[in-house]
Amino acid sequence: MTIFNPIVSIGMPVYNEEQFIRKSLDSLLAQSFKDFELIISNNASTDSTGQICLKYAAKDNRIRYSHYDENLGSNENFNRTFKLSRGKYFLWASGHDLRQEDYISKCLEILEADETVVLCCPKARWINSDGELGVFISGNIDTRGLSSMSQFYKTIWGLGYGFPIYGIIRSCLLKKTGLFPRAIGADIVLLTELSLLGAFAQVSESCLYIRKLSDYGSWEHYILKSFGPEINRRSVWYLYNRWIYEHIRVIARHVRSFRGRYIRMLLVIICILRKYRWILLRLIRNSN
Repeated sequence: MTIFNPIVSIGMPVYNEEQFIRKSLDSLLAQSFKDFELIISNNASTDSTGQICLKYAAKDNRIRYSHYDENLGSNENFNRTFKLSRGKYFLWASGHDLRQEDYISKCLEILEADETVVLCCPKARWINSDGELGVFISGNIDTRGLSSMSQFYKTIWGLGYGFPIYGIIRSCLLKKTGLFPRAIGADIVLLTELSLLGAFAQVSESCLYIRKLSDYGSWEHYILKSFGPEINRRSVWYLYNRWIYEHIRVIARHVRSFRGRYIRMLLVIICILRKYRWILLRLIRNSN
């Protein structure tokens, strides 16, 4: 049996995505760059997501489908898709977002030309449930040409939303990370860790459309989705402090000098306490 070793692996972790998954799959399969595998991991969906994915897999041998018998949370499901991948580059894709047909090719052009780039992502726009395009999502994550400290600083302060995690990443460097930790803001933690391994590049065109679902902004839904239904109830302070801890952990893992560690740890603590204090306030409000 011939083993397919693609240039790009696409990981699609899904849970109850029947409303939009066909459009999301169609936008991936319509990519002008064809040398990819699509790994779908179904996190115990209770709707027709599994049946839809199986039908697509039967028509395209680039698709590999698997499923969990129980919901282990989206963080674990994201990690599973990468662990099953074989490509030189890796891309996470949701079951509801859309991409233009030249998304992969434009990102790969930059990655192939510049070995210092660890992640490449285009600008992104919101899209609603009716398919209407919204505003551009804030956040300039291009750090090419900056010092390692400046790359780190721009990443933690420049992220308006974690959409760059849906960019194309060098698999060899992604393997050096802890992937999605079991914490809130896991995408932000991973992006922070990747910023310690290289530069980020941003395609100037908007090729990515992030679907703003009806449950957007619901922290109760977010916690349930991230960790699964069996998560033990944790205090607000535990969740927030664990988020800070995960950032400190990745800094300790990758930064060797004491001074470099100290400065970055101080910067990230200040950033989380100031920039993301609204998360703490919402968690406190929702816990009452």
